[in-house]
Amino acid sequence: MAGVAAAPRSRDDQVRALRGALISAARFRARPTWEVLCRTAGGDLLKVSSQDRVGLLLAVEQAGEEGAPLLSALLRTGAGEPPPYIREVVAAAGGGAPATAQVLKRWCQRETDRAFAVYGMPSRTAPARLALTTDGRIAAQTAEPATRRTIVHVEARASALEVTPLSEALRGARTRQDGRLVVGLLEQAEDSIVTLPKPERTKLLREMRTARDWLNSGVTKRRRKRQAPANRAGKARAKKKGGTLRDARPLPGLEEKPKKRKS
Repeated sequence: MAGVAAAPRSRDDQVRALRGALISAARFRARPTWEVLCRTAGGDLLKVSSQDRVGLLLAVEQAGEEGAPLLSALLRTGAGEPPPYIREVVAAAGGGAPATAQVLKRWCQRETDRAFAVYGMPSRTAPARLALTTDGRIAAQTAEPATRRTIVHVEARASALEVTPLSEALRGARTRQDGRLVVGLLEQAEDSIVTLPKPERTKLLREMRTARDWLNSGVTKRRRKRQAPANRAGKARAKKKGGTLRDARPLPGLEEKPKKRKS
């Protein structure tokens, strides 16, 4: 009935919505803020306090399989940093207790890589999780075979050796004619462009315009294809009805008069 307020969602419904929204973000290689995440997960989560977010996110992680990427690591602030409350989620989920903001950032970058690998299109083998020492530092890493990785981060200050710029990701998706990925990357770009340095922002704006033109050209081509059969059918009907005067009978009184014979 009109005017009746919707019933508040249960905690389980909120957890399912949050998990689905985070998986969707990982599929499109996006790192949303809490506010952006709530556009997908539900506006009622906007009023949730930081402490309550920890409980909800921990429930999200507990709903996944053991050893799965920590989806909460995808979250960032407007400045591109992990929200401070993520440290509590990491510790409660068994990842250890990052000692500093820099350790937390590096740990979340690795979990973001893992989430992009597992939930991306196509999926690939995820790198190992970063282990933390008892005092919250990054543990010494064992040597791994060198592999080339293409991973998109939103962070403005991420190392160029570890990430692929969003402009290049857009160009690659357009080259592969992956319209769905282009749309997802455009949404990510609109959300993150204000955090980028000026040179990267200019390059990304130029690529966004090109990507939108490419999407619009695809829509135009599809419209033309839909209109072409209708035009051909119209021409066929006109021809069938006698669209030319070749077979038309002359009007009365305009018949050609017979020629007189000479006597």
